[in-house]
Amino acid sequence: MKKRDIYEILCWGVILVTAMAMAVLGSTENLWYDEAYTVAMIQHPVREIVEITSYDVHSPFYYILVKGFYLLCGQRIQAVKMFSVLFLVLFEVVIKYAVSAIWDKRAALYSLLLVLALPSVAVQAVNCRMYTMGLFFVGLSVALSYCGVQIRSAFMVPFYVVLCSRHVCSYIYYDFHVFPVFDSVCFCAV
Repeated sequence: MKKRDIYEILCWGVILVTAMAMAVLGSTENLWYDEAYTVAMIQHPVREIVEITSYDVHSPFYYILVKGFYLLCGQRIQAVKMFSVLFLVLFEVVIKYAVSAIWDKRAALYSLLLVLALPSVAVQAVNCRMYTMGLFFVGLSVALSYCGVQIRSAFMVPFYVVLCSRHVCSYIYYDFHVFPVFDSVCFCAV
């Protein structure tokens, strides 16, 4: 087996173990105030969610998506927590492919491990909040913008704009938690 194949297997192993560990950690029904707000918000019809969030700093996009996931997965609090875990796993897939394309599979493995070592990521991954969804969209935006620059294609611009618009209205959280993640990933990979 080639060395790069070992890194590929290890990357997918890290992603799988993360998903399982976060699923176990998120299996509790305990909520803190902001999580309770999310659960209460998704009890409303979509039209009311849009109206309520028009008076708030939060985007309705998250609440509409989580409401659909909640209805699809059996209307349990764990489903809302697993929605956050899903976006952490999707973010890890973005990290794996983006860092592998930019550097190599070894750097991708180190980046995945580094992201998981960050306390803010581990804590927020099982919260019923929009943080991991924002992390995913920021990560995908960065990856697509890099690919667009590399291949010099205007085709990537619409995707980048749409992805950026998904996290613009979310939180100042991204300034303090998400962007340092990317700084750390880039530092680790160099």
